[in-house]
Amino acid sequence: MQKTKMTEFVEVTILKPLFIYKDTPRVRVNAKYIRQASKEMKLLKIKCLGRVHYTTAQNVRDTWKKVKEVFLFPDHPMIMYEGYVVNNLPPEQPKEEEVNADNYLENMHRLSGMFKSILKKRGY
Repeated sequence: MQKTKMTEFVEVTILKPLFIYKDTPRVRVNAKYIRQASKEMKLLKIKCLGRVHYTTAQNVRDTWKKVKEVFLFPDHPMIMYEGYVVNNLPPEQPKEEEVNADNYLENMHRLSGMFKSILKKRGY
């Protein structure tokens, strides 16, 4: 049994773009994906016609056009965000710090001094 790595992206795949301008597809993304990415604190990975666009939920809200479109229920239009899918690189993940014995012992020594001063103040 393999461990599956949790994805750090909310993936949105769009098969048909709204239109293509200068070989760049313009798409509409449902607002529920933007809310999901914001709630889970993940990045958006929007794919269309072989292009991949990485962005944040806040960036989509600020720069993309907000559109209301009626589908099934005329009283409740669907909120969507419209923008271009431009190839860009995924952001680099921060490297985890290496924990070695020297750092561990040094930090524990500092903490012991803090605990001793706290216990002295409380009269233990």
